[in-house]
Amino acid sequence: MKTNKDSIHICFVASSFYPAIIYGGPILSNYNLCKVVNSDTCTIQILTTNANGKTRLKVNTEKNQSLSKYLKIRYFNETIIGRFSRSFLFQAGQYFKSCDLIHCSDIFSTTYLISVFHSIRFKKNILISTRGTLANYGLKNRFFVKKIWIRLFVKPIVKNLHFLATSEKEKVEITRHVNTENVHIIPNGIDIKKLHLIKFSEENFNAFLKKYKIHKSPKQKLIVSLGRMDKKKGFDILISAYNLLKTDNILIIAGPYGPERESLTRQINNSKSENIFLLENLEFEEKNLLLKYANVFALPSHDENFGNVYLEALILGTPIVASTSTPWEHINAAHCGIHTENTSESFAQAIKTILENPHVYTSENCIHLAEQYSLENYASNFKQLYQKIIDDA
Repeated sequence: MKTNKDSIHICFVASSFYPAIIYGGPILSNYNLCKVVNSDTCTIQILTTNANGKTRLKVNTEKNQSLSKYLKIRYFNETIIGRFSRSFLFQAGQYFKSCDLIHCSDIFSTTYLISVFHSIRFKKNILISTRGTLANYGLKNRFFVKKIWIRLFVKPIVKNLHFLATSEKEKVEITRHVNTENVHIIPNGIDIKKLHLIKFSEENFNAFLKKYKIHKSPKQKLIVSLGRMDKKKGFDILISAYNLLKTDNILIIAGPYGPERESLTRQINNSKSENIFLLENLEFEEKNLLLKYANVFALPSHDENFGNVYLEALILGTPIVASTSTPWEHINAAHCGIHTENTSESFAQAIKTILENPHVYTSENCIHLAEQYSLENYASNFKQLYQKIIDDA
């Protein structure tokens, strides 16, 4: 894949990859990363499996495929879904031999173990994107197994490992469990140009509301939240916050089906409000229409290493309410949102403050902050980091 002597070659390893969006935000983050970073000076070989939740992606698992001139992908068949790929074990080695650096998108997987083996075999360094898995919230599930995993498969080779954090918060979480100075911070980026393709108009937004049978008067404000319907996102807190406001404004929560769907439905029914809506499986344009025409975006997540959806709201000019369990504390000074405790009372007050002060929390402030996270900056930062790790090896 190399095109000139100055080109670097990255093996990007992921236990699952696009279009397996059932796994949420990290899948799209990894996909966007590979798309924007590959170039004539940085070729990328993706090594992944066809895992897709409880099923397998319908993709070619027999050969390497080109996504672009400098970006290739090899899907390996997942023998035990979510656990192990026999073909990855026996066939991936050929790709590691020619790379300059291995970038693993997770740490608690057999694809990581196989990558470690080949990194030792071929004397390659590894960059690991932990994506919140070393946060206290992420370690709760199977805590002792993960602690043993870190002791056996991370600490013994830590001198050959580099870690990628998306925020200072995540860097602290990583160093709490791994004694290393090799932690680099690169926030996620957003594809601003892609948003220009969306036809934003009142007519299209009204058509969206009609499609989902949402009746909104011009006087009603719109509160929006997006995310998979699981406990981590704190949607139950948001619904309680909405009820505390005692308002006829509209609350829309949208995202993929998750284990909390039935519980949230019961909570809404018990509130007896006709202005709270749960929507599933929105298309890309629908999701962004919702963010664009919202008066405030609120997500009381219990933990986010970054939280792409906050950035997606900001770039469309919508102020946000983010919990202190996320790394968005800088929105306070930028006057594009409120960073607060993820309690019903705190979120209710923050939402009320933003709705009553649109002259303070302006669209211009939101967009100005979000533009700092452009994909161009994101790609440049990654190329520099890759080169630095390779040069320092």
